[in-house]
Amino acid sequence: IHINGMFVFGADTDDLNTIRETVEFAIDNGIDTIQFAVLTPLPGTTFFEEMKKTDRLLTTDWTMYDAQHAVFKPLLLTPETLQTETFRQMGRFYSWKYILGHLARFNLHYAAIGMFCKYATRKPGRNGSARS
Repeated sequence: IHINGMFVFGADTDDLNTIRETVEFAIDNGIDTIQFAVLTPLPGTTFFEEMKKTDRLLTTDWTMYDAQHAVFKPLLLTPETLQTETFRQMGRFYSWKYILGHLARFNLHYAAIGMFCKYATRKPGRNGSARS
């Protein structure tokens, strides 16, 4: 049985340590793969209406509503920190140790996932987004 951990960051109680401790949890508990997402207030939801009412929405450019871009103002993080730290910690999980360990065990599937994620999280994107 392989375990994929899916985590969403950006709740009003989340801070920088929440994100960092979550990746530590995933590593320490031997989770095979992870997915990190940025909390996204989708139109038609109570959360969207609350963010709109409290003037915490940053944009209504729907192309940004992909769980990879911070489109609202979190309480304890800047939107930039939420977005960049989410990707930074995903890159930390998919470390060279992760990749090489899977290669050594001939787990080519996981090594490939690690390489893809390492590549996808390696540098900031354009126009203020964390990643392209």
